[in-house]
Amino acid sequence: DSRKKLYSEFYFGHGFQHINYKYTYDNANFLLRYLFNDHLTCSFSYSPTIDNSNIDNTYYILPNNKPLVAYRNILEQVLEFNAKYTINPNANINARFRHYNSNIIYKKLYAIADDGNYLDNEIPYSNVYDENFNLQNIDVFYNWIFKPGSRLVCSYKQWLNDAYILNAQTQNSFGRNINTIIKSPKAYALSVRLIWYLDYNNLKVKK
Repeated sequence: DSRKKLYSEFYFGHGFQHINYKYTYDNANFLLRYLFNDHLTCSFSYSPTIDNSNIDNTYYILPNNKPLVAYRNILEQVLEFNAKYTINPNANINARFRHYNSNIIYKKLYAIADDGNYLDNEIPYSNVYDENFNLQNIDVFYNWIFKPGSRLVCSYKQWLNDAYILNAQTQNSFGRNINTIIKSPKAYALSVRLIWYLDYNNLKVKK
């Protein structure tokens, strides 16, 4: 019951097919929200997706300059914290911390025939093509409606500068990824936006 102070929800989905090859896909979502009082609400969510035997092209090129097709296992994870503080009906503060991680592990590589189908001859590969991609954001917004149609919005944003790909072999823990990215270089932005509604009828010169 979302009207209660403590509210949670959980979703899980599973898909598979074994027609030409074994493929499985799993995704889930967990949400936990707590209403501390009429002013403060906090929530936590975690969403993992496991895509096994995903088929895609790879940047690895053979000496004859023909591309390869790859079987990959992909694990995507999204962690998010949200907090909202309502000062009064016309003013509130919203804050969000979000971390996204995509871990791609290559399993098999195959050459591609001229007709576009892959050839049934597995090609040796190196795990140097595995990828551990991370994004991390912090957003804080102050929103004040000081008159109907007019508002003041102050925002603070923090995101990664350029350190978002980590070693897929040593940084394979989601918690370790989060901790490493927190310590990485960041970019910041602070902005103020004023929206003022003017009623034209009040501006007309009265005769």
